[in-house]
Amino acid sequence: MTVNVVAVLTVRGGMEERAKGLVTGLAAPTHAEEGCLLYAVQWGVDEGPQRLGFVEQWASVDLLEAHLASQHVAEFGAQADECFSSIEIYRFTGLEAGDPAKGTLQPGA
Repeated sequence: MTVNVVAVLTVRGGMEERAKGLVTGLAAPTHAEEGCLLYAVQWGVDEGPQRLGFVEQWASVDLLEAHLASQHVAEFGAQADECFSSIEIYRFTGLEAGDPAKGTLQPGA
């Protein structure tokens, strides 16, 4: 079962560039992980640099858990409190609805 993750991070004032560096630094090592189908870093449309996010898709819950236990995620976590006032992480699995081509996350899309 694939698992989809949406993470929303609120950036502390004055920490925008540091926060951007932290989240973009996760992309390359995460993309190299087994089971990573999609890992996209996002800026908030309405909040701009005050809101960052991730949209992720993993091949399984076990492989997501391995990602969360990785060294690069631990290093991110050690610095996160300095840059973010809040981090919200939500896990989902697909629910069939509408046009399957438009209702399913596609790797690399």
